[in-house]
Amino acid sequence: MNYRPIDTITDLVESPDFYKNMEQIKEMNIPDEISYYIEKYEDICGDRDRFLWNWVQTLTTSRNPGFMFSTVPEEYTQHIGNLKTILTIFVATLDDIADKYKDKELLEKCLDIPFEKENIDTRNINDINKIRRIKLAEEIWDNINLELVSLPRYEEFKDIFTFDIKQLLNSLHHSYVINVNPYLINLKEAEIYANHNMTFYLYSDIDLMASPSFDIKDLPYLREVIWRAQKMARIGNWLSTWEREVKEGDFSSGIFAYAISNKILNVEDLDEKNKKEMVELLKKYYIEKHFLEKWQENYNQINNITSTINSIDINQYLEGLEQILSYHLASKGLK
Repeated sequence: MNYRPIDTITDLVESPDFYKNMEQIKEMNIPDEISYYIEKYEDICGDRDRFLWNWVQTLTTSRNPGFMFSTVPEEYTQHIGNLKTILTIFVATLDDIADKYKDKELLEKCLDIPFEKENIDTRNINDINKIRRIKLAEEIWDNINLELVSLPRYEEFKDIFTFDIKQLLNSLHHSYVINVNPYLINLKEAEIYANHNMTFYLYSDIDLMASPSFDIKDLPYLREVIWRAQKMARIGNWLSTWEREVKEGDFSSGIFAYAISNKILNVEDLDEKNKKEMVELLKKYYIEKHFLEKWQENYNQINNITSTINSIDINQYLEGLEQILSYHLASKGLK
């Protein structure tokens, strides 16, 4: 692959036909098992636009292009896609606690859920809404765990999945810490910790659990691919949500970390600066261009190591990553 995908993606996103795809996503039907958790999430936790869940479900079930590993049998496609979407709802539930509610007590209890054999003790919590959020997170996680155990290579990859879930939960903790301690915001830690919020390692673990033909000897090289793919997905997310986050007062995005690390903004500006002025200032410094260039660098690095992985079609995976970026750019303001 020698072409520049950023140019291709920008042209694609600017075409009217591509936005018709976004309209189709709005109208898609979500499977009942996912609708059940979305409705509970909306009742208990948040007000995220329904478009987000349609958007996620489209990407988690897409193949050719799509970022599901080529080793996942076709008959597993819907099942694995649904499982990834439900995992995303679990992450959104905890992410709201870290970013929107900024509730330390509640977050710490929810971070324990994947490792507790019994339900979290809520006897010392007097707020019924907090208890409901914990119970929802527990219910979603129990469903995820039940589905994982049924996958053919679960035992082989369960320790890796446990390690990766810890990295995800640590990223949520980091998000909470910088939201309540804004002087900690810096680009390097945003790049290290925030990437895990995209759950790409967990998505890959789920794919591998369902992949009889995957050669374990490819795993060291695949992990590097996932590291870079996760950074690329994080960039796409930052680019599509940062303007909304200015209005919400959520400054955990790498867009703000870059601005502070490069002295375009200072921490005091996050509270004091007019929101509209802040958006205009960040656009003036072409911060989005910087992150698109970083996306391209990671794309090229993955492209350079495709020949080291034999059992998975990494070129197909790269096409899926292009699709994710295009969907992020086209969905700006919709999620």
